[in-house]
Amino acid sequence: MNRHEKPDTIVSIDGDEKVEEIKIQLLKARIQCAQCDIHFDNIVNGDNFFDELMALNK
Repeated sequence: MNRHEKPDTIVSIDGDEKVEEIKIQLLKARIQCAQCDIHFDNIVNGDNFFDELMALNK
């Protein structure tokens, strides 16, 4: 290997599975937060939200 070549990257299957598990846990947490927001009526109309957001930039 000369100084311009990149070394081979080795990723273990176990490590890859752990990353996927972390992603699933994060998604579950976000879903739970969204369900709480819905339960407490902490929601907005998406179109109105982006219209107001864009109006701030004018």
